[in-house]
Amino acid sequence: MNKKKIITIILLISMLVGCEKETVSMDLSEKTMQKNEADSSMKKDEMVYVFISGQVKNPGVYQFRENPRMFEVIQKAGGFTKNAEPDYLNQAEPVSDGQSIYVMSRKEYRASKEQSGAEGNSDERMQTDSGKVNLNQATEQELTSLPGIGTTKAKSIIEYREKNGRFTKCEDLKKVSGIGDATYLNLEGMIAVD
Repeated sequence: MNKKKIITIILLISMLVGCEKETVSMDLSEKTMQKNEADSSMKKDEMVYVFISGQVKNPGVYQFRENPRMFEVIQKAGGFTKNAEPDYLNQAEPVSDGQSIYVMSRKEYRASKEQSGAEGNSDERMQTDSGKVNLNQATEQELTSLPGIGTTKAKSIIEYREKNGRFTKCEDLKKVSGIGDATYLNLEGMIAVD
């Protein structure tokens, strides 16, 4: 073979290899773009559903594109009624998918405070002397008075303590299904165990 043929063959091979690399590179970048588009569309399609009832103008289930704050759910439900007791709710609290929120009336709120203070002796009161809700004694209604704890989560707390025994420390609340770090941090100063 002469030098020209060898050089021509080498050039052809290098061109083919270069084209092959470029094709592989294009395939990888196209796949990456498709994956990114699929991931972003998946995030866009994830909806958060929240049920709100009680003293709001339009109780019901509302959907959001991402986790809303408590005040956004209340606004979407038409705001508080004139009888609502908004002060016990942390309106800046993040709300999670499937959460149930019950807005008490001023009368219900006073009654729950009186009931928790009147029941039992000082050792078995639903609220401790510091005004914190006792996780080992609180009723469903008292648990729902805590911000971010709706009927479903209150029932889960009661079921957990019935199955697993008393809470030994407040952090054990995070073991209950549906209660994560964010909810626990919002409640930390309002709960106690005896």
